[in-house]
Formats: sequence, structure tokens, C-alpha cells
Amino acid sequence: MPVSEFFRRSKRKNRITVNFKFVNSLLSVLAVIGVIYYVAGVNNLAIKGFELQELKNDSSSLQNDNKDFNIHITSLKSYNNLAKRVEKMGMVEIGRVDYIRKDASVALR
Repeated sequence: MPVSEFFRRSKRKNRITVNFKFVNSLLSVLAVIGVIYYVAGVNNLAIKGFELQELKNDSSSLQNDNKDFNIHITSLKSYNNLAKRVEKMGMVEIGRVDYIRKDASVALR
């Protein structure tokens, strides 16, 4: 639409008049674009809220699993558990330990 149609000079006293049909349609288009932008933004926020809640639930679940695994590890490292496994393997407690001295001769092959 040419600019000349937007502003027209009236035949009386050289006044400028505005084409209200054009202004109304322009404002309507801008309002529709604004509403679409707003709805898209609200939808995006809602989706991110659901994703955040899901990630928080996953994090909580993983933290609980981690606590359970740490408890299990601690129980496996306990003295009683290790003593039982040593007995099953047939190991015996060491007595006296003899070390090789530096000045001792050792034969190499």
C-alpha cells in the first residue's frame, strides 16, 4: 500500500487525515502477532517446567540409589564380612615375617 494512501490531504483547509481502515488492520495484525508470541512463550515455559520436575525426580532417585550403594559397599568392607570370606578361602593368619636384608646375596637366573 503506498504511503500516499495512508495520509491524505482533505479538500478542506489543507488538513491531513488518517486512513483508519489501514491503521486498524495494522494494529490488528500486530495484536495477533503479539498474542501468538505470548502463547508460544507460555507454552515454552510450561514445557521447561515439566522437564525440570522430571529431572528433579531423576536426581532424587539417583541420590537414593547412591546412598543404597554406599551402604552396600560399607557392609562388604566390614571386618565381619571380610573375616567370613577369608575363612571360606582357606587363608590363615600370618605369624612371623622375615625380610630379605640388603646385604644378603640373591642368586639371579
